[in-house]
Amino acid sequence: MRMRRNILIAGLLAGLVLGCGMGTWTAWTAQRAVFVLEDARDVHITREGLGATAITYTVAASPHAWRFRLGQRLLDAGWASETHTLDDARSTFVIQLFHRTFRFGPMEITEYATLVDDSTKSRVASVHLRYDVQWH
Repeated sequence: MRMRRNILIAGLLAGLVLGCGMGTWTAWTAQRAVFVLEDARDVHITREGLGATAITYTVAASPHAWRFRLGQRLLDAGWASETHTLDDARSTFVIQLFHRTFRFGPMEITEYATLVDDSTKSRVASVHLRYDVQWH
């Protein structure tokens, strides 16, 4: 009887952990869809480690317009932004940084999205996502 109860408790805990994991994965997958524009082709989503993801794709719209369209979408969704331009001898990189923070009790989650616009690859969207969790 005691063995059956232990197996039942272990099964319930495993189900709870699996359910939470699936819910988190589903939410994160839906969140990443925000960063893919409607005219995207050849979408590649690569996990770069715990809490980091890279999304690259090709867009059909005019060169560099993807960054403005995606940037406006993020601003409309409440993200804060700052822009940096880096020049070297061969190309110009425009890096637009976005971030937003959520608080859940003692936990604070900050999400970061970096849009990298390379002048040599004007129709390639490059988005890097990461998040940090802090306890207060």
